[in-house]
Amino acid sequence: MSKKLRCIIVDDDDNFRDTCQQQLAAAAKHVNLDIIPTSKPELAKEIAQLENGLLSARKASKGWRMPATLFDRIDIAFVDYDLLDLGGSSTISGEDVAYLLRILTTCGIIVLLNPPNLGINGFDLRLQGSLESWADFRVGSSQVGLPWLWEDSPKGFSPWAWPNLPAETARRRARLSAAIRHLDANIMETLGVEDQYLQGLDMSMAESILKSKSSPMSLRDIAKVPTTGLRRKDEGVARHIDDCDLARIASARLTAWIDRVVLPSQSFFVDGPHLSTRIPAAIAGSKASAPHKTVSRDWRQGKRAFARAAAKHMPSSSVWFTRPVWVWPAIRSDHSFDDWSTIKDGMPDFVFCEDTSCFLPRNQARRFSADVAPQFSARYASKVHGVDYRPGYRFAL
Repeated sequence: MSKKLRCIIVDDDDNFRDTCQQQLAAAAKHVNLDIIPTSKPELAKEIAQLENGLLSARKASKGWRMPATLFDRIDIAFVDYDLLDLGGSSTISGEDVAYLLRILTTCGIIVLLNPPNLGINGFDLRLQGSLESWADFRVGSSQVGLPWLWEDSPKGFSPWAWPNLPAETARRRARLSAAIRHLDANIMETLGVEDQYLQGLDMSMAESILKSKSSPMSLRDIAKVPTTGLRRKDEGVARHIDDCDLARIASARLTAWIDRVVLPSQSFFVDGPHLSTRIPAAIAGSKASAPHKTVSRDWRQGKRAFARAAAKHMPSSSVWFTRPVWVWPAIRSDHSFDDWSTIKDGMPDFVFCEDTSCFLPRNQARRFSADVAPQFSARYASKVHGVDYRPGYRFAL
């Protein structure tokens, strides 16, 4: 029996929480979940305690301790974006709650429900995110029970950017251990990527994690600097917490940088399905079914989908990634791959669909323009019935 995952739903509407619990009950068919029952007054009290704890940390010169809350025992917290009617607290946004949970508790994964760009059942065609959100992932409330969040076989609506939540909870623990060991190492060293490839980062990627043109931040820096870590008024909180807490904050923020700022572009880190469209001859095995085998969020399985020559260009630390990735500047500068992109004999004309995590013949998919590096902005979707694709004009670009 797999480890039971403790989940909680944070919302100001009892009916909404009941509906989400029903959605999660569907997910329980695939994974061992323990959904913690809560009431609106209890949630309001717990969140108010966190707010008061943060305020006291701002004022305290010494002797401050983190408040103990029920969130410390939670593996996955689903937090609704709109909490206006929660009561007992000045916090009105799920984004604010996500921030409090990350810096003041040992809560595991934080999933924000129904953010404005998604609604209850949306898909963001821009693909690109930002570090403004402290939630780890963002989904619609009607999507929390979909199998792709809980297992590794895409069926129907299965956005490629989504994680496998059970695998992610285990990976998060491994990240924390790695972060404690590498708290003062620069992040390229932590990820297992050579510094020489820093120049391959776009400006929007580099500005978040560089001290100077050629000097990456450390994890400790990422936790403390307002552009990536603690908000300006909360910088003093770092005086009161130990290295383990700093590592916990930093590991979440580094992962957010990878998932939301870097990986969507596919211009620095490139994952299996997108790599297969650039150098199809690098796929191992039979060409007829080759592209499909690259659709895996498992590091070992994804690695085996490609020729051994590509493996040397993967980051040496896999725990930081929700899926297998390769360093694209390293592959591009490796001349042994020069002819691989032109060898397409026997390869079907498939494109990868970002919304269903599958390959389709080009004439069966809808092209759209993502808000990423122009050379890689052309993407494809299956367009699942009932899903709200936003903003829709990107299909016309």
